[in-house]
Amino acid sequence: MASPSPHTSPHRFLPFRFYLISGQGTRHQPEDWLTSLAQAGLQAFQLRDKSSSASALERLAVRAAALRGLIPGPRPLLLLNTHAELARQWGFQGVHLPQGISSQGSGPHPTSTPHPPGTWLVGRSCHSLEEVIAAEREGADFATFGPVFPTPSKQAYGPPLGLAALAAAAQGPLPLIALGGITPENTPDCLAAGAWGVAAIRAVWDAPDPLAALNQFRQALGGNL
Repeated sequence: MASPSPHTSPHRFLPFRFYLISGQGTRHQPEDWLTSLAQAGLQAFQLRDKSSSASALERLAVRAAALRGLIPGPRPLLLLNTHAELARQWGFQGVHLPQGISSQGSGPHPTSTPHPPGTWLVGRSCHSLEEVIAAEREGADFATFGPVFPTPSKQAYGPPLGLAALAAAAQGPLPLIALGGITPENTPDCLAAGAWGVAAIRAVWDAPDPLAALNQFRQALGGNL
């Protein structure tokens, strides 16, 4: 296994190295743990719900308000998947965009005007170096890349991309967050391949103790969440 030396991007600074994402059907839910995780040092959390029906968005609004109330300070940064305008309305700090949704207009400033790190973040899901380059041109601040390793939720889409593809995409202009089958054990390999950090869903929410899982990721990331 590669040594856990954090990768330093020459392109952009990202104010977190661990990106926790909500999941569906997991053993634990963010509503039960977000306060404790925030107090333990969690720096970034994505509320992931791609629903677009009116009733689903109403439920999402209620959930977003509840999660905001669980955060005792300025961290973790809250990002909402897909819905940029709603993210701003709900006081989130950014949006995470899947492929196929343009980032034009997703931020409060024109994409040609850099905004201070941490004031509004635009993440983009990418699967190749070409997509990373395109995401940067559209104004993204960072990209998730994956799936790097096998993960049940992506089996229907083909084999995982692997560490070699992650290393190739890391040559692009954005800090990459490795996603898909990420564990504390394989995190050092992702860093050695060039990832800025890692993202997790089930490795935390399906763990017996999410706080212990967060601490294991902290150690794998050299103490940096």
